[in-house]
Amino acid sequence: MTKEKQLNSRQAGYLLFAIITVYKLINLPYSLVEGAGRDGWIGSVFMMAWEGLLVVLFIVMTVKFPGKTIEEILGKTMGRTAARIVLALFAAFLSVKLYLSLLTTEQFLVTNLYGKINWIPFGLPMMVIIAYAAVKGIRSIGRVAEILGIIILVAMFGGVLAILTQADFSMLLPILHRGPADMLTATEENLMGTSEAIVFLMLLGRVEKKHVVRNLLFPYFSAVVVVVAFNVCFFGFYGISGVHLKYGESISDMLQYMRGADSLARLDIFVVVAILLLSLLKLMAYGWAAGTCIRIAFQANDAQRTRLFAQAPVFVLLCLFDYLLQKDIFNIYNILRGVWKYTLIVPFEIVLPIALIVCAAVVAAREKKRGLPLYRRRKKFA
Repeated sequence: MTKEKQLNSRQAGYLLFAIITVYKLINLPYSLVEGAGRDGWIGSVFMMAWEGLLVVLFIVMTVKFPGKTIEEILGKTMGRTAARIVLALFAAFLSVKLYLSLLTTEQFLVTNLYGKINWIPFGLPMMVIIAYAAVKGIRSIGRVAEILGIIILVAMFGGVLAILTQADFSMLLPILHRGPADMLTATEENLMGTSEAIVFLMLLGRVEKKHVVRNLLFPYFSAVVVVVAFNVCFFGFYGISGVHLKYGESISDMLQYMRGADSLARLDIFVVVAILLLSLLKLMAYGWAAGTCIRIAFQANDAQRTRLFAQAPVFVLLCLFDYLLQKDIFNIYNILRGVWKYTLIVPFEIVLPIALIVCAAVVAAREKKRGLPLYRRRKKFA
């Protein structure tokens, strides 16, 4: 059992909203319209449904097996050595997702606030923030999310309601005019690699059980409303011409140039800032998760100094990715869905969640057979 304090379920809910929302507002509309035309918004429904399955899996495991962390579950079924290998590989996978999130944030910032920005003045301060958040722990990240959560929700719902009144929904018709094949293909391609709730596997056993169902389902459905409504409005505003809007510039454009925008006191600025705050919360959560995987894989203790050292391999991987890969998030996703689809994405986004709930049931059955209290505090894994 980790020494780190458990995350309040309400704080976990705000983090969930941030993690599963950001990419689907910034880059997803472009990817969907490129592959499915005006039917791309339907793909966002399927993608949020997949995130919902991961959220339900996390809730079930938190309620049925409270206190059981991912390292404990894997260690008691696969053996500690195999569990550490899996966690080390999972850390590499989370580092890839962290790098993609950094690129997304940088490109959104450049597109909406700056004409051009150098990677170093952006990347280094962000790495410092990520490292500091990881050292302070997930509970501190959750507190930040709780403080900012209401402000972000108000800004996001305000922005969605504003553009809903301006969208031309006739541009969505006819629905599935080219048949479902293109839409399903685009959904499958974007589903691979964009399942963000996967990071919650590292929060197993680290979130309080109290009110976890209510406090996670409400932000999840809030995210569904925001993501699907925005994607519908995107296609309602731009139709297939949205293929020219890659990096979230559509968000500020729709709010800034819609009728009556002058009376809304530049609502676009509030929404852009809210999305940047969501991105920051997501980056901190991914940085903490990757560092925690590395710390456990190397059997290190949970001292703050150790947490800081665990961030070093993460930053080395980020620098390596930046050196080897083109700084185009869509090209990177295409590489992941091609060569690395069955090496990284399928094992960690599909196989690992399913395996975890099976392994947790096996651990529970063994402890019940031995007459051990299922929810007793266990000795630290590492």
